[in-house]
Amino acid sequence: MKKTNENSNEIISPTVLTRYGINDNFELRLLTEWVTDKNNFEKKSGFVPVLVGFKTKILEENGVIPTTSFIGHIAIPSWASTKHTTTYYAPEFRFTMQHTISEKQTLSYNLGAEWDGETAAPTFIYTLTTAYSLSENMGAYLECYGFVPQIGKPDHRFDLGLTYLFNPNHQLDVSSGLGLSETSAKYYISLGYSFRFKI
Repeated sequence: MKKTNENSNEIISPTVLTRYGINDNFELRLLTEWVTDKNNFEKKSGFVPVLVGFKTKILEENGVIPTTSFIGHIAIPSWASTKHTTTYYAPEFRFTMQHTISEKQTLSYNLGAEWDGETAAPTFIYTLTTAYSLSENMGAYLECYGFVPQIGKPDHRFDLGLTYLFNPNHQLDVSSGLGLSETSAKYYISLGYSFRFKI
């Protein structure tokens, strides 16, 4: 749930990311989200455009060179609820990079851009994250991230979270964050569950 102001909030539930590994370096991705927007006395619910894409590894970590991957998606305008359809196809991409600091800590950062399906102006995106292994099954992370539109004011945010690995195939995560800009949501809370299966 994301709180925008005293009279507005947004609930994204569920978000389902399905990934299918083709090999060790390439996966196909499908992302669906059900969004409920509440603004004063108005309420709008439905699926936002489905994102179809892939992730591919580019580089292995080697000294100062981080492990680097590329993620690309495109949102399909008609694959959405009536109130959430967009005019155009909306691409998004990011480069994800990770350094190993120690056996228990990593440093990750992403750079990319996304489009909203209505204008040609991109919004640039970034994240900076450090994760630390608290135990064999539990981890914690701190993250700064943001959205910098070509037109308009930037939106910078901060969050922290915990992950718990029940076994190699099941993981629970919980996080909460704050907005750092006047355009940001005041706060958000998130609960997620990941599982892996073979077909």
